[in-house]
Order: sequence, then C-alpha cells, then structure tokens
Amino acid sequence: MQVSRVLVVDGDHAVRDALVTGLRFVGFEAHGADGTAAARDWLSSAAVDVVVLSDELPDGAPGELVPAHTSRTGAVVLVMANGAANRFSNYRADATLRRPISVGRVVEEVESLLRSRTEKPGAARCDFGMLSLDAADSSVASGSESVRLGRTEARLLRFFM
Repeated sequence: MQVSRVLVVDGDHAVRDALVTGLRFVGFEAHGADGTAAARDWLSSAAVDVVVLSDELPDGAPGELVPAHTSRTGAVVLVMANGAANRFSNYRADATLRRPISVGRVVEEVESLLRSRTEKPGAARCDFGMLSLDAADSSVASGSESVRLGRTEARLLRFFM
C-alpha cells in the first residue's frame, strides 16, 4: 500500500512541526516548508497528494504557490486566519480551515480528501451480515429480497454499515 504524501507550508515553525508530527503519527509521509520558496523547491522534486497551506507565509501569498504546481499537487487545504474571509477568493482550495486549528482536525480533513479522491463510484458496495448495499444504484439486498432506496437513505445506510 502506497503511503500518501502531505506537504505542510506554514511560516510558524511550531504549527508546521506539530502538523507534520501529527500527520506522520497517523501514517502519512509528511514534510514541512517554511514558505513559498521552500515549497516550490520541494514540489519541483516530488509530487504530493495533499498540500496543507497557510495564508500567512513570510515570502509570498499562497495563491502564488499552488497554481504553478497543479500537476504536482493533489488536494489543497487552506488554513486561514479568522479575519481573512475573502482574501483568496480566486484561489483553488479543496477545503478551508479557520485558525485556531487542531492537529486532529487537519488530519481528519486530509484523510477525508484522500478518501474522496480514491473512492470509485462503482466500488461502493458494502456488506454487513446478510445485508448487502450497492450504493451506486441505491439498492439493498438481504438474501433474495432487494429494495431500492433513495440516494440519501443509501448514503446513510452506507455510513452506518
């Protein structure tokens, strides 16, 4: 199984180190960069699955970093200061988190983005005991009985299974 790569770009070394350590703890290959220049250097040599990007970088705006390297970056999680509501409205971000943040919340967001990118619509089949759910066509079967569900009901049942 391939380990997902995460690049954390934050000017605050305490936050960056805490996020990198937390991501490594749960099994990601996490790396840190203190600014735009360091992140560009890192992205020029390796591709990443997720970039966790702060809006407070000492040497440039986050919007300058990712568009130049879109082929080498997967999902982008933007970590913004509370007062910076629409500073980067033209910026591509898959998720936005507001400061103060917890390491656990960032880990959850990264895992969620990776899970949503790797799930295939046809592979949405779950089994629990004698119950079998095919979320692609919203049907549930038990033995020879089959019932069609609504989309919301199928998603809820898949979540609970």
